[in-house]
Amino acid sequence: MSTRGSARSCLDSRDIVALTDVKLKGFKGWQSYNLHIGTSGGPLLAIVHEYEGGKKHKVKVYLAALQANTLP
Repeated sequence: MSTRGSARSCLDSRDIVALTDVKLKGFKGWQSYNLHIGTSGGPLLAIVHEYEGGKKHKVKVYLAALQANTLP
């Protein structure tokens, strides 16, 4: 399990991660985005789909729907 401020050397597919006070930035098409998640209401839980280590840790995750019978 990783601790706050550090990342484990290897995450596997289907691992569960808790995101707390995380700042995300990136590009979706030509638009850039900035997100700050997991600050109010506790950590955000997600399931790891892909993980790429190195200088920048890249993680693709599945998020649970907040309401029943809806897609995220």
